[in-house]
Amino acid sequence: MFLLALATYRAGVAPGLLWGDSAEMQVLAALGGVAHPTGYPLFTLLARALVIVTGGPPAFLANLFSSLFAAATLALLTAFLLERGVRTPAVLAAALAWGLSFTFWTTSHRAEVYSLAAFVALGGLWCALAAIERGARTARLAAGFLLGLTLAGHMAFAPFVMVAGLVLAWRVPRAGVLWIADELALLGTFLLGLSPYLYLLWADGHRIGFDYLDLVVAARWPVPPVPETFRSLPGRLWWLLASRNEYPPKPFQMPLYMLGKNVSDISFLLSLFELGPITAAAVVAGIVARWRANSGETRLLLALGLASIVFSLLTSGYKILSVFLIPCYLVCAVFAGHGLDAVFRALARRRGSVVAAAVVLALPLVSLVVAHASRLATYEHPLGPFRSSVIEEDDIRQRGMIPTFASYDEARRFVESASTRFPDSALVVSEWRELMALEYLQLVEHRRSDLTLQPSGYPALLAKVAQWQRRYPPRERPVVVVGPFTQMSVHFDHVDTLRLATGQPVWMARTPLVRLDQPWQPPPP
Repeated sequence: MFLLALATYRAGVAPGLLWGDSAEMQVLAALGGVAHPTGYPLFTLLARALVIVTGGPPAFLANLFSSLFAAATLALLTAFLLERGVRTPAVLAAALAWGLSFTFWTTSHRAEVYSLAAFVALGGLWCALAAIERGARTARLAAGFLLGLTLAGHMAFAPFVMVAGLVLAWRVPRAGVLWIADELALLGTFLLGLSPYLYLLWADGHRIGFDYLDLVVAARWPVPPVPETFRSLPGRLWWLLASRNEYPPKPFQMPLYMLGKNVSDISFLLSLFELGPITAAAVVAGIVARWRANSGETRLLLALGLASIVFSLLTSGYKILSVFLIPCYLVCAVFAGHGLDAVFRALARRRGSVVAAAVVLALPLVSLVVAHASRLATYEHPLGPFRSSVIEEDDIRQRGMIPTFASYDEARRFVESASTRFPDSALVVSEWRELMALEYLQLVEHRRSDLTLQPSGYPALLAKVAQWQRRYPPRERPVVVVGPFTQMSVHFDHVDTLRLATGQPVWMARTPLVRLDQPWQPPPP
């Protein structure tokens, strides 16, 4: 399964530089440092190790890293289901169903943190079940460590970790002093799993590689002073973990429309867009079958899946909703294996094992055809009153039934064109998507270091532009704008438009920008 999955993902892996979050992860793989909230130290440490050991191109290796752990996750799922008594055809069918689902498949093609987090979480689940069912102390401590490590992979697994950890803490086959010792040991291994976060403190304190926190300072306070909370290492780390990438951190809110849309989107993702309707039915069958065989395990898995749904419902939406549901998809894949196994056993008694195996392997494939066809259809024709469709996190729409990034080179063409067309020593105001591609050009490839990159934190960046114009003649060191055209348009007295090789417009001003003390205001609704 590992080799089959890796060959499949390798065929579609992005060959090099990407945009936004993926470009940031590529920079981190090359240099180390601190990522955007919540830091993702486990990815940074392991991807950096891969780049150091292999010595290959960091952008490609960061993409391949996702493929490696996606394949490893499916291999682990295969071993897990076999150990739980699921027959081989049903195991393979369940792995195919999850491995070829849209979110899991596409995130395995680019530099992302999700496959690594899923791999560690599945290992934690396996150890937790072994500890609960057999009272195995070693498995229990291993589960505590892996659950902590899962949070160092991605915080979307927080409800998954919380439920599994509380069950582990409750189900202790000891009493008295030994019970206290076991609980402290479990807590200790959990905290040890969180230890990669110490790397973020070290990297931020020593200015290692790329530091997103410095980018926040550039966006929010381009001209000093910087608040005290962003001058101390503990304050910066706490913001990284708890702020949801907002400053100041905003109180939690969930508008009624957003809640309704999330309910609609989750319903379609689980029943149609990801595993497809046939596999979704197999998930239900697996819940029923497993409840009869092992109700305790079934209750735990249901709690894990439901916790993930509630967490995704209340804390995410739109582009990130489906990736926040990855813990739930993991649980669905386990139940799908048991449901397909029930189908296999029933068919094998009547039609023989060969026919049963063929049917069981065909069912998820047919379901996936329906899922991917529905995804393509709903790009233009969303479903329901909340217009539900697959909203892709990376903004690169997959137009085919088979997702692939194999020939994607737009980000590379953008930076190559920018490297030749951007004027010398310019101030480049850029949105996050393009900014990280330009950061890769500067930090990793050591090109165009004369450019000053400024995140488009409007209207704070106007102070940076005003300071820039006081220091440098505009004709010698112009201002270049990549992206935030609507807001910046009111400040241009005269603008030249550059056309890059990607067709993307870029504005350039060699005359002073105006009205920098009067930020653009959005029109009333």
